[in-house]
Amino acid sequence: MRVQNAWSAATCVVAAFCFLVLALLAGEFGELAPALERLALLLATAGITLIVILLGGSRRPSVGGATVLAWGVLAIRPIGGWAIPLYLLWAVFAFRCLSRDAGSHSPRPVHGLIALGAMYVLLSASPELSHLLAESSAALTGWVTQPIGGGALGTSASGLTWLLGCLLALAGGGPYRSRSRVGAVVLILLGLWLAHTAIQSGITLLWMRDLAKTCYIVLSIPVLLSAFAHRGSSGRQARLRHVVGVGLPAILLAIFVVGSAAWSTAPGVTPMDVCFLELDMLGSWQTPADTPYGGAFSGASFGLLPKYLEAYGHRTRVVDRVEREAISNTDLVVIINPGRTLETDERDALFAFVKTGGALVVMGDHTNVGGVMDFVNAIVEPVGLGLRFDSAVAARHKWVNALRLAPPLDALYRPEDVQVSIGASVWSRPSLLAAPLLVGEAAFSDPGDPTNTEHALLDNLEHDRGERYGELALAIGRPYGKGRIILFGDTSGFQNVSLADSAPYVASLLEWIADGPPAWSGLCRTLLVAALILSAPIALRALRERGALLIVLALLVATGVAGWTAAARLRLPLPVDAGFAFVDLSHGQHVSTEPLGGESLDGLIVSLARTGYLPLLVKRGSLPPIGASDLYVSVAATSPLGRHEITRLERGIADGARAIVATGWPTADDAWPWLESLGLSIRNIPLGLIRPDALPLESRPQMGAAWPLELSEEWLPVASVTMEGQAFVVGAERPLGLGSLVVLGDIDILLTESLETKGTYVPENLEFVRYLLTRGEG
Repeated sequence: MRVQNAWSAATCVVAAFCFLVLALLAGEFGELAPALERLALLLATAGITLIVILLGGSRRPSVGGATVLAWGVLAIRPIGGWAIPLYLLWAVFAFRCLSRDAGSHSPRPVHGLIALGAMYVLLSASPELSHLLAESSAALTGWVTQPIGGGALGTSASGLTWLLGCLLALAGGGPYRSRSRVGAVVLILLGLWLAHTAIQSGITLLWMRDLAKTCYIVLSIPVLLSAFAHRGSSGRQARLRHVVGVGLPAILLAIFVVGSAAWSTAPGVTPMDVCFLELDMLGSWQTPADTPYGGAFSGASFGLLPKYLEAYGHRTRVVDRVEREAISNTDLVVIINPGRTLETDERDALFAFVKTGGALVVMGDHTNVGGVMDFVNAIVEPVGLGLRFDSAVAARHKWVNALRLAPPLDALYRPEDVQVSIGASVWSRPSLLAAPLLVGEAAFSDPGDPTNTEHALLDNLEHDRGERYGELALAIGRPYGKGRIILFGDTSGFQNVSLADSAPYVASLLEWIADGPPAWSGLCRTLLVAALILSAPIALRALRERGALLIVLALLVATGVAGWTAAARLRLPLPVDAGFAFVDLSHGQHVSTEPLGGESLDGLIVSLARTGYLPLLVKRGSLPPIGASDLYVSVAATSPLGRHEITRLERGIADGARAIVATGWPTADDAWPWLESLGLSIRNIPLGLIRPDALPLESRPQMGAAWPLELSEEWLPVASVTMEGQAFVVGAERPLGLGSLVVLGDIDILLTESLETKGTYVPENLEFVRYLLTRGEG
């Protein structure tokens, strides 16, 4: 079948979308398995792809049509950040395919789609404009869907950015079949957006949201196509104009993207003076060393935060009152979970400090627990910021799949480095100056329950109909005078146990806040981004397809260079010999990363902190330099250290560092050939659950899956057991220079379930680990 009339195809598209609406509104019938979810998205993309191919006049799926289908299949795989670029490539291939199948020259709509892609890239360079667009989307969709009981939607859920991009593509595409056709296409696009908004606000199942989003984006493309006419090639003069028209925008865009990254970063001030202002804080400044066994996971404690900052070379102090003289030489003031309001003289002194160039960071938590929201908002509401009475919850169950870091820190860190748990979302007055630092993309706002006093005023933490969904700002800042004020809706990443993961990010973040670019730079960057987006259709209408693609290439290359520049300027050198305990997770460690999971390392992290170390997880890359007062720990590694890593480790141990390796026979040969060179191997004799002697300790620790060690004479036994008259060594130590290496033939003893978790602990194992960590001191 061949579709001769574009309007007939558009009618088919609208009809197909209506059927989709009816199917989705028919009822929510539970979660689909991941394979079925991908299959549903595949079928939807494939079906709409065939409509596009038929719309171009092709009687059969040609090689170009197969290419379009392949890109459609690829586009459904990542529903996250890479979905939009893949859809744009899908669209480019679609138009190239249609152009060849229909026997005409390059269609101009490709240039409009390039304008759409440029808009997405440019928006990523302006978090202020992206935030304003997200809040506008929430306000608009909340008003539109209110009659049907829907909730507010951020741009990622509502598709407002895509709608604006389609209108931008329409403006930059030309020539058109007719003006009336353009008007009709605009109305159809608006209708598709309204239908998509209604679907998104009326359903709560995540796979249905993804399916509706996929269909909405892909269906918009043939509707756009129906507005455009094709035109042929031109002569040498047009090619010359093409070269000039391509080169200038590409160079300007590349300079802008790279320059904006450099503009947004500044070298840190070292050392920095940080003042922690305790206003009857909900929480404590305790460290794990100040808490009994099993108590380190209860309550919000921040005692390690100043210690990590001091390890990075900063000066810290805790005060309980704002004094103008006391903060006059301070770079950064931090308020965490305040339990009282500021007095008038304190408020005047604090805001005078910020106005003259200081930085203020205020942190709160969810649902006004302990009255925190009221006290926080009393501080920041005068500058247009505040906490909502809600809990911000990741729809994908883990923030690592739903978190976006704003520039410039997104060039250096990943979502898993931030450690976000359950906190409040933050709001700001409409402004071109407010910029989010953390954004939850696939997230929803769960309103607090003021009657649920037994569970911290939390609601059900489930996404119910009518609750806001989409972008939620989790941390946001704005300039005030010559300084800036930052508001966080969650304190998890700054708490004792989380800092093993988030300390590098926290250190970079606070340095950037204290010594970032001037306040006016954000406004100038936002205005420049808006000007470039609005002028994109004018610039691209004079270009050919290759020129438009060249601009995209320039943007992508410039974005990569900008990220590299920002990372180079923001990367803080890790302090050497600062008392860090490097817990290796970068060599295939077979342990859990779930918080407080039985097979996680949270209990080990607390034990390390109890003995004075600052735990730091090494999750990717190579081992950092290890100083004389540092510690290296590896649990259940499955892949070996590289040659340079072994050299660093040996050098550190020779200078006085210590290392603890817990391993077992199944993985020891692959992971630790280095140990064999030192005269130690694991024997293939499973000992199972044992309680070895660990002299001089009186109590005997418990090992859950022990393997005996075979030692050379340089090794000293630290744990052994006798079974059926035969002695087995299950723990040994070897001095290497000024330091030493400890090897345990069991991984279970260093896991959380064998040490301590919230409210429970194993005292024998805790004493044994403490003995290993402090052995030889004094």
